[in-house]
Amino acid sequence: MYQITNRGDSTEVWLYDEIGWFGVTAKQFRADLSDITTPEINLRINSPGGDVFDGLAVFDALREHEAKVIVDVDSEASSIASVIAMGGDEVRMASFADMMIHNARGGTWGEPKDQEVFLNILRKKNDDIIDVYVNRTGLDRSEVADMMDATTWMSAEDAVDKGFADVVVDRSVVVEALWRDPERYPDPPKRVKDRMAAKSTESEKKTNVAWMRNIAKERLRLTKLRR
Repeated sequence: MYQITNRGDSTEVWLYDEIGWFGVTAKQFRADLSDITTPEINLRINSPGGDVFDGLAVFDALREHEAKVIVDVDSEASSIASVIAMGGDEVRMASFADMMIHNARGGTWGEPKDQEVFLNILRKKNDDIIDVYVNRTGLDRSEVADMMDATTWMSAEDAVDKGFADVVVDRSVVVEALWRDPERYPDPPKRVKDRMAAKSTESEKKTNVAWMRNIAKERLRLTKLRR
């Protein structure tokens, strides 16, 4: 899903897709971005990543735009999508969202010299990505490189702690409501379990009807998405 909506003083961009020719291309994104004249852009991300070259071009387009760019990681910003997130002046993550960073990867076919050329490209793109993360977080290059080598998944809290994001936004009401449905989600993530356990019994009694309504609404939304 890729959608742009003008909301008066702000333009909301939904980047709910892969990056590159199989999803949202940098050419398309930059062209659409050039038409935005509002003083603020709210980029909402839920993406597994995609093409490194397109992703870096999208990142550059965001950094060059005159508007203030607020990035919301609504669920996932993995691989090159995490680099795109770094293009925001402010990066916010939903309390249940995740960010994943890893080394550039790919493959080629040909003679040894062809393999060596591609290997050098991967190394160069790794360095470019490390530059983006270091400039955003202030972490040492060696630490960022180690995180990428290890394919590091970060919760919203981890991302803020490391400097990849600025703030955790508690937009977990519907998700927690879904996790409360044991038939569909018998084993919620630990951070969701901990958050649910922290709620008082009295509070849960008061909000039980609201939780059930949220479950019904989300089931309806998911049903529509599957059609």
